[in-house]
Amino acid sequence: LDYPLINEDVESATSWSGVRFCSLLSSGGFWTAVLTTANAALGAGVLAYPYAFMSAGLLIGGLMLVTLASLCWVSLCVLLQCMDNAQRKDPTIRAYGELVAAGCGPRTAFAVDILVLVYAFGACWGYLVLLADVLAPMLHRLVHGLAIGTCRTIIMSSSTLLCFLVCLLRRISALKYSSAVAVLAVLFTVGMLVNDAISKPCKPGHCFDEHHPVPRNGWCNLTQSHEHPERCHGTLGVSLFPQDFISFCNALPLIAFALQCHIQGVTVYAESHSTLRTPTVGRYFGGLAVLIVFTLYMPTGLAGYLHFGAQTQGDILTNFDISDKLADVARLCVAITAICAFPMQHYPARLILAKAIRSLWRQKAHQQADVSLCFIIVEAAIWNVGALVLSLKCGTSLNFVF
Repeated sequence: LDYPLINEDVESATSWSGVRFCSLLSSGGFWTAVLTTANAALGAGVLAYPYAFMSAGLLIGGLMLVTLASLCWVSLCVLLQCMDNAQRKDPTIRAYGELVAAGCGPRTAFAVDILVLVYAFGACWGYLVLLADVLAPMLHRLVHGLAIGTCRTIIMSSSTLLCFLVCLLRRISALKYSSAVAVLAVLFTVGMLVNDAISKPCKPGHCFDEHHPVPRNGWCNLTQSHEHPERCHGTLGVSLFPQDFISFCNALPLIAFALQCHIQGVTVYAESHSTLRTPTVGRYFGGLAVLIVFTLYMPTGLAGYLHFGAQTQGDILTNFDISDKLADVARLCVAITAICAFPMQHYPARLILAKAIRSLWRQKAHQQADVSLCFIIVEAAIWNVGALVLSLKCGTSLNFVF
């Protein structure tokens, strides 16, 4: 890759110059960091944003996203600054847990590692369930006579094999191409939602759900609510504000959780080329990553809610009829995004498990900066099989996982 020549001794003097930023934009390594960090945040959360905006209201939901995205960037910048300070003392630090250990001690790091493992495994479990949710109905429609449960098993099993293969990549930077594909896949889904919201906006008396055999209205007038109350989901339709405090609280974690890229962002910074490993460059690539995610999330939340009103579902694609061709393409795009996001969530867990193995063998970190290929294969196999078994036994829908 063609990295820009950056003199770290004069970095502070030129850090905010236009010439420096333009040179970063021509760097392949810089865009690898941007897209990989953005891909860490993208995933199933994008499908829940219309529901989050319905819960919070258009105005409050938009303000919440702006505020949380800003906090996401600021906190990511703080973490990257801490990572830079820690690596000056110990260049072997490359993971989130190792950074915590350097700043807060081993006991705190152990607790954080456990939380990261639980979070990563839950995310991977959720991705397999998501893949079954979006692809199993399509397979069921294509193969007549195949039970929906069998379709889910086939989708989960085949997806696990694909996820296992992408989990074999040695470094997180190797996911740069899949990260670009994931961003483009989400972009198509956003475009479809915006197009539908413009062509078929939710209006009083006409705001129907496309998925159900008997369409339900997301913005009933008083006559409809009296004549067909079973088809109505309230008369508020599209609102600027949340209905109550509980609705606001329901929206907050959905919007915040989908912005999480900090665990992977620390490793992306640590694996960047030495000329890019400065806090200023970290602020740039972190800011662009958050901006990309924000640009995809905001129109998704607005368009989905403006199209279906109070009938907006937790997974916006379930609002569309299974025979909708564009929705089918969007489902495939979401599946691609989930497969690309799976190794992003798995990678921090692999670093933690590798560190644990080294501790058991009393091996110093500098003696084996990279884990062996045998460990990568065995660990990825156990991780993926475990996620598959849990998905088959306990994951009947994405709502169950969360």
